[in-house]
Amino acid sequence: MRLQKRKAMLYSFILSAWRNLTHNRWFSLLNVAGLAIGTAASLLIADYLVTELSFDDQIPQKDQVYRLYENYPSGPVANLVPGIAPILKDQIPEIEQLARILPTNGIISDPQNQFDPGFFGEANELFYADPEFPEIIGLQAVEGEVNLSDPNTTILSERQAIDWFGSAASALGKQIEFKDQFGQVSYLVKGIYESLPYSTHIRPDMILSYHTLIPTRFGWDDLNGFGWGSFFFYLKMAPGSNPDQAEELIADARKRLFAGEHNPGRLTFQPIEEVHFDTMFSYDIADTANTDQLLIMSGLGFFILLIAWLNYINMATARSLDRAREVGVRKSVGASRPQLIAQFILEAALINLFAVGVSILIMDLTADSFSEITGQQKTIQYWEQGWFWGFTLSLFVLGTLASGLYPAFFLSGFNATKVLKGDVAARNGKPRLRQALVLVQFVLSMILLSGAYSVYQQMNYVENQHASLNTHQKIAVQGPSILPDSGAGEKLEIFRQTLISNPAIQGISLTSSLPGIGFNYGNGGVKVDSKPDQDPITCEVWYGDDQFAELYGIRIVAGRNFSLDQDHHSEVVMLNETAARNLGFPNPENIIGEVVDVEGPKRIVGVIEDYHHESLHSPISPSVFMYKVGFGNWYSVDVHEDHLASTMSGIDSMFRALFPGNPTRSFFYESLYERMYASDRDFGKTVSIFSGLAILVACLGLIGLALFSAKKRSKEIGIRKVLGASEGDMVLLLSRELLILVGLAVLIATPLCWASINTWLDQFAFSFSISATVFLIPGFALLLLAWVSVSWQTWSSARANPIDSLRHE
Repeated sequence: MRLQKRKAMLYSFILSAWRNLTHNRWFSLLNVAGLAIGTAASLLIADYLVTELSFDDQIPQKDQVYRLYENYPSGPVANLVPGIAPILKDQIPEIEQLARILPTNGIISDPQNQFDPGFFGEANELFYADPEFPEIIGLQAVEGEVNLSDPNTTILSERQAIDWFGSAASALGKQIEFKDQFGQVSYLVKGIYESLPYSTHIRPDMILSYHTLIPTRFGWDDLNGFGWGSFFFYLKMAPGSNPDQAEELIADARKRLFAGEHNPGRLTFQPIEEVHFDTMFSYDIADTANTDQLLIMSGLGFFILLIAWLNYINMATARSLDRAREVGVRKSVGASRPQLIAQFILEAALINLFAVGVSILIMDLTADSFSEITGQQKTIQYWEQGWFWGFTLSLFVLGTLASGLYPAFFLSGFNATKVLKGDVAARNGKPRLRQALVLVQFVLSMILLSGAYSVYQQMNYVENQHASLNTHQKIAVQGPSILPDSGAGEKLEIFRQTLISNPAIQGISLTSSLPGIGFNYGNGGVKVDSKPDQDPITCEVWYGDDQFAELYGIRIVAGRNFSLDQDHHSEVVMLNETAARNLGFPNPENIIGEVVDVEGPKRIVGVIEDYHHESLHSPISPSVFMYKVGFGNWYSVDVHEDHLASTMSGIDSMFRALFPGNPTRSFFYESLYERMYASDRDFGKTVSIFSGLAILVACLGLIGLALFSAKKRSKEIGIRKVLGASEGDMVLLLSRELLILVGLAVLIATPLCWASINTWLDQFAFSFSISATVFLIPGFALLLLAWVSVSWQTWSSARANPIDSLRHE
């Protein structure tokens, strides 16, 4: 009997809640829309964060796996010399497995002609590796065996095997020709492994046997030596090992073995799960996450959801005048306060249930686009992951409680006798609470909007900084990597002369690298002969001809440019301003004519202005530009604006004809900077989209409050109009309070915005100066959006016939 009564009561609650929601369709729709947008945004951001936080989870026994790096006072360095490996194995018995990997790139070709030759490995997808590496990283064989013990062998990811040979089984046992800096070698495909998921900090698609690198064959440094610092170390420690003790043992061994060496660095063990979140390395092959951006994304999701919940509370309490009589009647017929609380929480649960359903639909429609913006390439869909349904259920429960508890206790607290007599003024909607909620919503909205605007400002600043280089109308062409045994020099000269003779081409330069691609190497022993007692400095080094500075509009601040006539048989260099200062010459004029030790003595003939050779995330490095005519692998071609497309096509055709077997790699130079800041632009798009959603949700709340305000004050409006008030006066009356609150929110949010923007800009070595416009423009935009949100309803109410509202009086 008691069970039947409870079922009947529950049915009555559900029916009453449903009737209330359908009776107030407009407000129910506003609540569902706001909560659905907030929940969908939170789910999308949660999916993004879960992916980022799960990096390297698939590595077996990952708590025992480490990466090694050198920690210097000037900062950590991830790439090391190969000779450390024997010392580690000899001094640290707790190391169970140790592997070196060496990233490389070059031309891949297929003797079986099953795929076209291509340049491969620029995205850190190709390595030489020790035999222990596959087991340390947890590669799983699909075909053959993942074994790198034999020279001239390679293993491929399943993804790459299918791309090149159609299937994993077809790739097994095939021969692949590979040409890189060490020469051209044929490799046997010995095994195919499961492609590593996106959530792995390195995702090699081809791994070459380290034993193939025979120094006597290629003439490079000793593979166990200390002069070639381009290797990355991965190791697996025995269970229970103490990495701090291992670091001390290594430090002691280095002092003992290299007593005369002054090395301020310390070899450090980095847990593998920390690699993805460490962006302190100047050069790293790992896919790293910006922790500031992850925190901002977390804040975005929470802010939008909070704004949606506050909307519900605001509108529910604002409707107290309508619900007060309902509460009074229910109490007068015997309803208890707990029953009324249950009733109102059930209404909140229904609203949140509808909102969650709509949010899943929104997420399903937008998940692919969101992943494309954020750059995540996931193979597992969100609904296949256990966290998703648990998180969705949690959002439903939290949303119900967060948005429903206060209105339930507030509305159920009305005194039945007073409300039935019409005395609800004392508790009518808690105007101060509503004002506080609106204030919080728009403080958060202002923070998000100013953040999005600051990202936009920084991207404009980046473009203006790189505008000091004249990259307009430039085509970059990478030279051939595979050259014929005979006639190579002749073909290279034909290629150069053909480019020069093209009337559409206004200039050409050949260099070993390009701004935006990096330098060739770092030299830590640079010093001038006139200061023998001065400590050497580290400079970035690259090579080029006398045309480069003029072609890109780089200003010579002291001395002169390279000259073919004067410097053809001379060993000369140019420095940038930073290098001149670091060598002890704050006035660049004073360093002209000095002899500097860079690959032997070189005379300094000029100092070029500091320009951004790398991303603005990094400070300007001291650099040495060495003069070498006809040396390099990058052609910079200045093309007449009217002939860009046709010239690009002609260069590609000529390149294929002269250098068969080489893939053409040419691109408009300006696209290089677009790729360099792609992640920053994607982050800016993400912040802008979610900031817009937050403001949309907040404005939906304003619309609801404007509706209630107009309804509650309908008689006041009628009386004022009868007494002569204009429609403009009524619009001002109805919208003034809300707009004042939004304006106050802008003022309160401004110092918070300033602190947030400064924190984000810390990741850039160069950033725009924060001015008042960063706050004024978003603030004005927010006020305008708020006014538009309420103006249509206030205008409609102001134009209403006063007779309709006063007729029953």
